[in-house]
Amino acid sequence: MINPEPKFKEVAMAIEKATPKTRQEVPATVRFSEMLDRFFDDTVRMTPWGRDGFMPEVDVSETDTHFHYELSLPGMKKKEISINVDDNMLTISGERKFEEEKKQKGRYHIMENHYGSFSRSFTLPRNAKTDSIDATYENGMLKISVEKEKKSAGKEIEVK
Repeated sequence: MINPEPKFKEVAMAIEKATPKTRQEVPATVRFSEMLDRFFDDTVRMTPWGRDGFMPEVDVSETDTHFHYELSLPGMKKKEISINVDDNMLTISGERKFEEEKKQKGRYHIMENHYGSFSRSFTLPRNAKTDSIDATYENGMLKISVEKEKKSAGKEIEVK
Protein backbone atom coordinates (compact mmCIF):
# COMPACT_ATOMS: atom_id res chain seq x y z
CA MET A 1 0.00 0.00 0.00
CA ILE A 2 1.23 3.48 -0.89
CA ASN A 3 1.45 6.03 1.89
CA PRO A 4 -0.29 9.24 0.67
CA GLU A 5 1.28 11.37 3.45
CA PRO A 6 4.53 12.34 1.61
CA LYS A 7 2.56 13.25 -1.56
CA PHE A 8 0.24 15.50 0.47
CA LYS A 9 3.20 17.31 2.05
CA GLU A 10 4.76 17.89 -1.39
CA VAL A 11 1.50 19.34 -2.76
CA ALA A 12 1.06 21.56 0.31
CA MET A 13 4.60 22.89 -0.03
CA ALA A 14 4.09 23.57 -3.75
CA ILE A 15 0.88 25.49 -3.01
CA GLU A 16 2.65 27.50 -0.29
CA LYS A 17 5.46 28.44 -2.69
CA ALA A 18 2.98 29.43 -5.41
CA THR A 19 0.84 31.58 -3.12
CA PRO A 20 1.52 35.29 -3.73
CA LYS A 21 2.75 37.17 -0.69
CA THR A 22 1.73 40.69 -1.71
CA ARG A 23 -1.27 42.21 -3.47
CA GLN A 24 0.87 43.13 -6.49
CA GLU A 25 1.71 39.46 -7.04
CA VAL A 26 -1.99 38.49 -7.23
CA PRO A 27 -3.20 38.32 -10.85
CA ALA A 28 -5.78 40.98 -11.82
CA THR A 29 -8.39 38.31 -12.54
CA VAL A 30 -8.16 37.01 -8.97
CA ARG A 31 -8.34 40.55 -7.52
CA PHE A 32 -11.41 41.25 -9.71
CA SER A 33 -13.03 38.00 -8.57
CA GLU A 34 -12.40 38.91 -4.91
CA MET A 35 -13.81 42.38 -5.57
CA LEU A 36 -17.00 40.88 -7.01
CA ASP A 37 -17.31 38.52 -4.05
CA ARG A 38 -16.97 41.44 -1.62
CA PHE A 39 -19.46 43.51 -3.63
CA PHE A 40 -22.14 40.82 -3.60
CA ASP A 41 -21.45 39.93 0.02
CA ASP A 42 -21.90 43.60 1.01
CA THR A 43 -24.99 43.97 -1.20
CA VAL A 44 -26.64 40.92 0.35
CA ARG A 45 -25.91 42.31 3.81
CA MET A 46 -27.41 45.69 2.86
CA THR A 47 -30.97 45.64 4.09
CA PRO A 48 -33.85 48.12 4.19
CA TRP A 49 -33.19 48.53 7.92
CA GLY A 50 -29.51 49.39 7.45
CA ARG A 51 -26.18 47.69 7.15
CA ASP A 52 -25.57 47.51 10.88
CA GLY A 53 -28.96 46.23 11.93
CA PHE A 54 -31.22 43.27 11.74
CA MET A 55 -34.90 42.50 11.54
CA PRO A 56 -36.08 39.94 14.10
CA GLU A 57 -38.64 37.39 12.99
CA VAL A 58 -42.15 37.93 14.28
CA ASP A 59 -45.27 35.79 14.54
CA VAL A 60 -48.61 37.59 14.91
CA SER A 61 -51.69 35.68 15.98
CA GLU A 62 -55.14 36.37 17.35
CA THR A 63 -57.51 34.71 19.80
CA ASP A 64 -61.02 35.71 20.76
CA THR A 65 -59.68 37.99 23.49
CA HIS A 66 -56.13 39.04 22.49
CA PHE A 67 -53.68 39.86 19.72
CA HIS A 68 -50.30 38.14 20.20
CA TYR A 69 -46.88 39.21 18.90
CA GLU A 70 -43.86 36.93 19.34
CA LEU A 71 -40.40 38.13 18.37
CA SER A 72 -37.27 36.00 18.25
CA LEU A 73 -34.51 37.96 20.03
CA PRO A 74 -31.91 35.43 21.19
CA GLY A 75 -28.92 36.75 23.07
CA MET A 76 -30.59 39.97 24.19
CA LYS A 77 -31.31 41.19 27.68
CA LYS A 78 -34.66 42.67 28.79
CA LYS A 79 -33.07 46.07 29.33
CA GLU A 80 -31.98 46.17 25.66
CA ILE A 81 -35.59 45.96 24.42
CA SER A 82 -38.04 48.85 24.24
CA ILE A 83 -41.80 48.63 23.58
CA ASN A 84 -43.89 51.73 22.87
CA VAL A 85 -47.45 52.42 21.78
CA ASP A 86 -48.34 55.72 20.16
CA ASP A 87 -51.54 56.42 18.25
CA ASN A 88 -52.33 52.70 17.77
CA MET A 89 -48.79 51.97 16.53
CA LEU A 90 -46.93 49.27 18.46
CA THR A 91 -43.16 49.70 18.12
CA ILE A 92 -40.59 47.22 19.39
CA SER A 93 -36.96 48.32 19.18
CA GLY A 94 -33.60 47.50 20.66
CA GLU A 95 -30.00 46.76 19.99
CA ARG A 96 -28.02 43.52 20.07
CA LYS A 97 -24.41 44.40 20.74
CA PHE A 98 -21.40 42.38 19.67
CA GLU A 99 -19.77 41.30 22.91
CA GLU A 100 -16.21 42.52 23.45
CA GLU A 101 -15.12 39.11 24.73
CA LYS A 102 -16.06 37.56 21.37
CA LYS A 103 -13.70 40.00 19.62
CA GLN A 104 -10.83 38.79 21.76
CA LYS A 105 -11.37 35.10 20.93
CA GLY A 106 -9.91 35.43 17.47
CA ARG A 107 -10.84 36.18 13.90
CA TYR A 108 -14.20 35.06 12.57
CA HIS A 109 -14.47 33.30 9.21
CA ILE A 110 -18.27 33.00 9.18
CA MET A 111 -20.62 35.20 11.14
CA GLU A 112 -24.31 34.54 10.58
CA ASN A 113 -25.63 36.17 13.74
CA HIS A 114 -26.86 39.72 13.31
CA TYR A 115 -25.91 42.60 15.56
CA GLY A 116 -26.95 46.21 15.73
CA SER A 117 -30.20 48.10 16.11
CA PHE A 118 -33.66 47.00 15.06
CA SER A 119 -37.15 48.46 15.05
CA ARG A 120 -40.41 46.76 14.16
CA SER A 121 -43.73 48.63 14.05
CA PHE A 122 -47.25 47.26 13.77
CA THR A 123 -50.52 49.13 13.37
CA LEU A 124 -52.84 47.79 16.01
CA PRO A 125 -56.42 46.98 15.01
CA ARG A 126 -59.11 49.45 16.08
CA ASN A 127 -60.42 47.07 18.72
CA ALA A 128 -57.05 46.76 20.49
CA LYS A 129 -56.95 48.11 24.03
CA THR A 130 -53.70 50.09 24.05
CA ASP A 131 -53.92 50.52 27.81
CA SER A 132 -53.93 46.75 28.35
CA ILE A 133 -50.68 45.37 26.92
CA ASP A 134 -48.50 42.74 28.61
CA ALA A 135 -44.98 41.75 27.59
CA THR A 136 -42.72 38.93 28.76
CA TYR A 137 -39.21 37.99 27.66
CA GLU A 138 -37.91 34.48 28.27
CA ASN A 139 -35.40 32.21 26.50
CA GLY A 140 -34.86 34.68 23.67
CA MET A 141 -38.56 35.10 22.90
CA LEU A 142 -40.42 38.37 23.45
CA LYS A 143 -44.15 37.77 23.83
CA ILE A 144 -46.56 40.70 23.69
CA SER A 145 -50.24 40.31 24.36
CA VAL A 146 -52.71 43.08 23.49
CA GLU A 147 -56.19 42.74 24.89
CA LYS A 148 -59.18 43.23 22.58
CA GLU A 149 -62.07 45.47 23.49
CA LYS A 150 -65.20 43.52 24.14
CA LYS A 151 -67.68 43.63 21.30
CA SER A 152 -70.41 46.05 22.11
CA ALA A 153 -73.90 45.01 21.32
CA GLY A 154 -75.27 47.06 18.48
CA LYS A 155 -78.04 49.42 19.34
CA GLU A 156 -81.10 50.26 17.35
CA ILE A 157 -81.60 53.89 16.46
CA GLU A 158 -85.11 55.20 16.30
CA VAL A 159 -86.00 57.23 13.24
CA LYS A 160 -87.78 60.46 14.24
